[in-house]
Amino acid sequence: MSINAGLNIRKHRKVKGLSQKETAKMAGITASLLSQIENNKTNISLSTLEKIAKALDVSMASFISGLPVKKDPVSKRSSREEKGPRALPQQAYHPVTRRGNRPTIFLSGLAVELELLSPRMNQKFVAYKKELGVGQVIESPILSQPAEQVLYVISGILKVELASGEYILYPGYSISCTEDNGLIRISCVADPAVFIMVSAPPIY
Repeated sequence: MSINAGLNIRKHRKVKGLSQKETAKMAGITASLLSQIENNKTNISLSTLEKIAKALDVSMASFISGLPVKKDPVSKRSSREEKGPRALPQQAYHPVTRRGNRPTIFLSGLAVELELLSPRMNQKFVAYKKELGVGQVIESPILSQPAEQVLYVISGILKVELASGEYILYPGYSISCTEDNGLIRISCVADPAVFIMVSAPPIY
């Protein structure tokens, strides 16, 4: 289930007392796009999510953590006159993330969604689960950012390309990637593949 980032963006925007037009201008996007995002009518890329987070002066993690925000009874004018941002109530941390309730993130520029296994984004690592059909490929500069990564194949057969060469991975196989031997490309060569990837620090 994709996380309701749009609802969280709207809640943060209203807490700041900003209109969609004002927020969109600060983020460098159109008000129309922001409206679509808040109403979950379009996918949001990580780059756009980052722009909105900077405009609202909050972390990207606050958009996907499901933080509840109470309805703001203060008018726009009075909220702007406050001396500082109001603290948002924090949702209790729970270590268990159930199947069907995991958030997903959308890789900018790619039609690829990764299912998050770690409950929060603001950790020192991140764990993804991904399914690939035969012939599908993940290829992006985001994969080769400096990080220590481990990929583990649950089912199917993957071809993984590192800086050092190509490797065929079967169920139960794992492969380690380092800053000096980064991940370049992942492709499914036989049977629908399911794999888990852990990255430290997190890559988004």
